[in-house]
Amino acid sequence: MEIIVCIKRVPQTAEAEVKVDPTGKDIIKDRLTFDINEADSYALEQAIL
Repeated sequence: MEIIVCIKRVPQTAEAEVKVDPTGKDIIKDRLTFDINEADSYALEQAIL
């Protein structure tokens, strides 16, 4: 059986200063750290087992 899990990296914004870019459609990502979404991490763990 083959299982495909879609995951997305998301910025950790709890302690970071988030600024909107000049276009107003995105955030400035220069100093943000990224991690896997918690729900995606759980789905990936279940797929591996």
